[in-house]
Amino acid sequence: MRRSPIFAVLAALVFSACPPTQPAPDLDAGEEPVVPFDGPTSASGVPDFFPPYDAGDGLVDSGVIVLDLTCCETNFNISDQEPADGVGVLRIGLGKFHDGVPLARDGGRWTATACFPVNQSSAYFYEFTFDGGIVDAGNRELADGGIEAVELGSTVVTQRASEGEPSFTDSAGQMFNIYRAVTSCEGLDGSVPRP
Repeated sequence: MRRSPIFAVLAALVFSACPPTQPAPDLDAGEEPVVPFDGPTSASGVPDFFPPYDAGDGLVDSGVIVLDLTCCETNFNISDQEPADGVGVLRIGLGKFHDGVPLARDGGRWTATACFPVNQSSAYFYEFTFDGGIVDAGNRELADGGIEAVELGSTVVTQRASEGEPSFTDSAGQMFNIYRAVTSCEGLDGSVPRP
């Protein structure tokens, strides 16, 4: 079958008049196609939807903050029951005293003075370290097949609470002293506050 030249011309006109088909965008069901923004924009090319917001420098004036650094000179003491080579330290549960307060022997008692902050309370105890003597550490086999007794020096650490100062016993049965918070040093005269 022979095609007429008119048919070829018509076919060429039809195909040239139709724009090429574009592939459909991948959309989820119910999703609207994205339409480019066609409104006014600022100089940066970003749509100017909202007026600029000035957040300032972010600083808030909270006024004058006063730290009360007042503390009360307080005398702590406990009976001296440790060997002569013992070393004593008062352990107070506040960060200010994290290294402990050294105790000194004086007339059959261990004593220490610490400036305790007002408006704070804390548990405390007396800790003692002393030579525990030689202990039997068992036997050691020698290279020649013999056996040698092993003895090691030991250190003893004990914890006590003073019966002359306010105290309590925890759930494990350990006794602690307690420093009760005071708002001023008036009337303490260097003694531990009483309940």
